[in-house]
Order: sequence, then structure tokens, then C-alpha cells
Amino acid sequence: MGPAGPPGERGDKGVKGPVGPAGEPGDKGIKGPAGPPGEQGDKGVKGPAGPPGEQGDKGVKGPVGPAGEPGDKGIKGPPGEQGIKGDKGAAGPTGEQGAKGVQGSTGRPGEQGEQGPTGPVGLRGEIGLPGERGVRGVQGVRGEPGLPGAQGQRGVIGETGAPGDKGLQGLQGPRGEVGAPGIPGLQGAQGPQGPAGRPGPPGLPGTQGPRGAAGPAWLDQPSPAILVRNVLEAATNLSPMTVIDPRVGYRYLATLTSRLLKLQGGLVLRTMITTPETEHSPAGKSKMHSIA
Repeated sequence: MGPAGPPGERGDKGVKGPVGPAGEPGDKGIKGPAGPPGEQGDKGVKGPAGPPGEQGDKGVKGPVGPAGEPGDKGIKGPPGEQGIKGDKGAAGPTGEQGAKGVQGSTGRPGEQGEQGPTGPVGLRGEIGLPGERGVRGVQGVRGEPGLPGAQGQRGVIGETGAPGDKGLQGLQGPRGEVGAPGIPGLQGAQGPQGPAGRPGPPGLPGTQGPRGAAGPAWLDQPSPAILVRNVLEAATNLSPMTVIDPRVGYRYLATLTSRLLKLQGGLVLRTMITTPETEHSPAGKSKMHSIA
């Protein structure tokens, strides 16, 4: 098959002829270049779940994680039972003492430096005439001190002896003191109340005592403290209905007035009944006093 020629000019469109018979299939052409990627299609319907796959191979063991924080200290448990005392072990032999190392040699002392030369003595002045003192001679220069000797070398340290064999375990020491008692535990919940017991048999009735004398009439009257408490209860028995409802307000005023009258009557009655002090009193003074 020869190469394709250049394309000619496009002619006029002819009349559509009849459909010819299907030709023989041609040879498979060369694979053309890949076209641009098409647009993403619509999401398809979710298919049925496939069968579970085979179990994969066991993965490599990962590194050990960091150690967790220590937990809270638990409550100290009760001391366990004392175990049976073990047999007394044999005393172990004392290990041999290692050989003492060789002592190092002492270094040599340093050499003493040379002594400097003595300076020249100054000239003696001439003897002058009597009365005048001669000029003092110049002091000679002092020689320089010698250099200090160098420190000797340190001796060689001897080798350390080999450690002796480890002895056997010694005897078990005496038992230690008893430890301090632990923290007491929390108090348990209160149990249910037990059933009530059977009532006991009734006791024998006692003999009736003699009838007492009739007391004074004022003893049946309420005490001043009770009367004052009744007045306070009536005065403090207020509510919004006391102002809104006239009937409740009238009942409040009637109760308070009645309690005040009873308080006054009780005080007057006690004043009248109280026995005044007389000379015929057996104790010299009456045990009853007026509270008016």
C-alpha cells in the first residue's frame, strides 16, 4: 500500500446516490494518539456489596508505644499471712583478698638553681677633715635568685588486684518491726432496718390513788406566755387576701381583737387571784407574785 497523496480541493456536493453494498473490511489501521480525557460521567447506582475478601497476611509488628502514666495508688491491702520460716543456710566462705598492687616509685627532687654572683662592694669614701662626715659608699647590686627546680615525674600506679570470689548468701536477718496500721476504709452503707419486734405483754394495772383536793380556779387559765403567743400568731397571720377580700380582713381583725381581750382578761384575773403578802404566811413571803 503506497503513501497517501495530498488532499485535493473539495468539490461540490453531489446528489446522494443509492446505498452501495457493504465493502470488505479494510486492514486495521495504526493506533491513533490518545484523545483528551472526557468529562466525568454521572455517578452510577451503587452496586451490591461484593463477597468478603480473603484475610490478608499478618502485618509487621509496630514499635512499642510510650509508657502510660502511672495509675493512682490503690488502697493498701490487708497484710498477708506470715510465711513459714526457711531453713538456716550454711555460712559462706570468705573470699580471698586480692594481691596488693606494687607501689609506684617516688619522683626525683628537682635540681637546685645556681646562686647568683654577689655584687661588687662600693668604694669607701676618703677620710676628710675632722668634723665633716665622709660620703657613704653606694650599695652593691643584689644578685638575681636562681630558678626553681622542675617537679619530678609521678611514679607509676600499681595494677589493681583481681576481685575475690563472691561469698554465699548470709543468714536471714531478724524480722522487722510491725508496720504502721493502714488507712481505715470507708464506712459501708447502712443496712436495711430490721423487722419490728413483738409487743410485750401488758403490765398489771396499778392501784388507783386517792383523789386530790380541788385546785384554785386560775390554774385552768392559760399562762401569759401562751396568751402572748396567740396574739402574735393572730397578728402575723396576714396574706394578700386580707386586703383584697373584706371578709378575710374582718375575720383577721375579729381574731386579733379576741386574742387581745383574752390576754388582758388573763392578766387581770391573775392579778386578782394572787394572794398578797401577809404576816401569817408560813414562810414569811408568798410564793405567788403579781405580774401586772
